[in-house]
Amino acid sequence: MTNYKRRSHLLILVIIAFLMAMPTATKGNATAPVIAQVADKAPIVQIQNQSLQLAAKAKSLYQAGKWKEAADVWQKTANAFATAGDKTNQAMALSNLSLTYQQLGNWQAAQQAITTSLNLLKTSGQSQQRILAQTHPS
Repeated sequence: MTNYKRRSHLLILVIIAFLMAMPTATKGNATAPVIAQVADKAPIVQIQNQSLQLAAKAKSLYQAGKWKEAADVWQKTANAFATAGDKTNQAMALSNLSLTYQQLGNWQAAQQAITTSLNLLKTSGQSQQRILAQTHPS
């Protein structure tokens, strides 16, 4: 299997894992994410919730095959997670953005998004090693 095919397969696995890990509604009850709250940092919680809403929207657009719109929302999602300082979810959003760019045939943008994602995971510390292992081509 070529390096390119391995990377493509790994990217697909990462996007599937991320999409499956996202909160979903069941019988009207949404699974709420656990977010640490700091008294003076209430806006970060709001940004985090908005980021999760954007991610859900991007996921829906992707699943509907609306690649261009999904790419735009994945980019906004990555930016929102960056604003919140959430490097892990920013990296996951960028990984999803890369896969979306691949669907559009925009290979250069796909490569840039996955490279940024990998760099974020490498600089975010030991707790991200599992995600890095899933994202990094072997």
